[in-house]
Amino acid sequence: MALGWSFPEVLHAATIAPAQTLGLAAGTLTVGAAADIAIFEVAEDEHSVIDVHGQQRLSPIRLRNRLTLAAGVPLTERAPAPAAPWVSLSAGQRQAQEDVRGELRSALLPRLHRAADSREPYPKSSPSPQADKE
Repeated sequence: MALGWSFPEVLHAATIAPAQTLGLAAGTLTVGAAADIAIFEVAEDEHSVIDVHGQQRLSPIRLRNRLTLAAGVPLTERAPAPAAPWVSLSAGQRQAQEDVRGELRSALLPRLHRAADSREPYPKSSPSPQADKE
């Protein structure tokens, strides 16, 4: 949309068109099709984005993922994976990655710092009733 495309044009270019190009039975909401669905909140929020050529553009809306279903099953949220080691990151991108890791550590540390917060990886087995009879 930062290039002037309408939302329906962007949606088509990101879903149906690639699936058709690759010959996949995906990218559409039809009866019997695989239920891989991403549900987004659309917010009117003009903000800066960087395109694949490193050019800054203004996007008129922001999409926020609210739910993703894979084969009809909701996916749980998880932290983004760090960039692969061969990906060249800018100083800002490296700092953003570190900030995310730091925020996650800060959020989890107060809740998961006692032994009781984790499952026992090697639980002690209790004697079996059979052992008492011998």
